[in-house]
Amino acid sequence: MIIKKHHKFETYNKSITMNITESHFLKALSSYPKDIEKVIENLNLALSSDYRHAPSLCLMGKVFANEIKDYSLAENYFKKAIKADFNYVETHINYIKLLLIYGNLEIIDKQIELSKQVIGVNVCELYLLKAKALEMNRHFNEAIQNVELALTLSCTENIDKELEEFKKRILRKMKSNILNNSNEPISSYRWSKTYSY
Repeated sequence: MIIKKHHKFETYNKSITMNITESHFLKALSSYPKDIEKVIENLNLALSSDYRHAPSLCLMGKVFANEIKDYSLAENYFKKAIKADFNYVETHINYIKLLLIYGNLEIIDKQIELSKQVIGVNVCELYLLKAKALEMNRHFNEAIQNVELALTLSCTENIDKELEEFKKRILRKMKSNILNNSNEPISSYRWSKTYSY
């Protein structure tokens, strides 16, 4: 009987903790990106009550990547979020967007393949992100192939248009042949200045 009461008490406490965490997370989410100070304040409160809360860790990573531009710290938060809850979809997409800034195609490719295992992940977006990584590394033919794959999975006119415009841009680059013949090293700084997170 004592064990049962103790078990109920633990469940009740966990429920309260989750409610507090979720409450602070939702406040942070509703303030993003209008009031970053309030976002960080609420995320810190959420993580102080549950340091393994994947949505809060993910949003914190997004804040550091998008607003503060501390990519190293952002990556740390995304990795913690994936470790805390592998199936939280938002982390995977945002982490891959961050990896695009670094431009390491091999790491991006591995993460995309890993992310495909997550139920509910937008596979169309994953192919688009892979196409962007390939474009950045000047693998234009493979980029086009991934855009084509994304188009087969797209279910909205807006996404179709975005993919078609992306495809046209790649084809223009292929025709110009300027980048294909360039030996200029890829600048991750230049990419981060033009890449919309």
